[in-house]
Amino acid sequence: MSQHRPVSPIIACGILFVAQFALKCEIFGWKINGMMDLYINKISHYIPENVVPNSHFKDLNGLDDEWIYSRTGIKTRSKAGIGENTNTMAVKAVDVAVKDLPYPMEEIDLIVAATYSPYDTVATAAHTIQHRYHIENAQCLSVSSACSSFINAMEVAEGYFALGKARKALVIASEHNTKYANETDPQSGHLWGDGAVAVFISTESYSEKDARILSIYAWVGVFAESDVSSTFTAEGRGYQYAGRT
Repeated sequence: MSQHRPVSPIIACGILFVAQFALKCEIFGWKINGMMDLYINKISHYIPENVVPNSHFKDLNGLDDEWIYSRTGIKTRSKAGIGENTNTMAVKAVDVAVKDLPYPMEEIDLIVAATYSPYDTVATAAHTIQHRYHIENAQCLSVSSACSSFINAMEVAEGYFALGKARKALVIASEHNTKYANETDPQSGHLWGDGAVAVFISTESYSEKDARILSIYAWVGVFAESDVSSTFTAEGRGYQYAGRT
């Protein structure tokens, strides 16, 4: 005659956890062995009107147009005007997208700002956009990690999606480099420009133009101080993007 042994509380909790996790995977569309599909529903940008040519630096740091272009590929860069800053440029980038965004701004539940030249470290670009568009239910945060700030912001958004904490996200990269740059510096004074970009991401594809994100990957090498690399790839019908910093 068989005897029924009591189930350990630890095992019971483990079974309950697995069951709840499986249910969440079903509800949120999670993939056990990989990331859920994410799509770029809209990309918009803002570039200041003030254009600075290479010739501007000749009297400042001794570098002429040919020298700068042959080494950097830069001919001109944009410079924020009076009254413009990281937050205002971010807002203008989002304003461009709103008119034909495939869903209401109020449905966005995550806003991540990426910048290493912030205007305000409390009222960040993310919070400024949340306030402007009355996105009351969105979680807001800001990422600052030098040249890889945008890629790291995308990774943060990816993590929120994976945990089921976001369904529609807005990632904004905005830089006001010229506020901090020293134009007389011959090493880097001629490199910097200003501008902002807004990327709207969700778990759904709303049109054939939406690009599916293939990978978001940031890597920092341990063998060399300057061995830093980050990549972001996406593809869609008639659209393919690969970025690297």
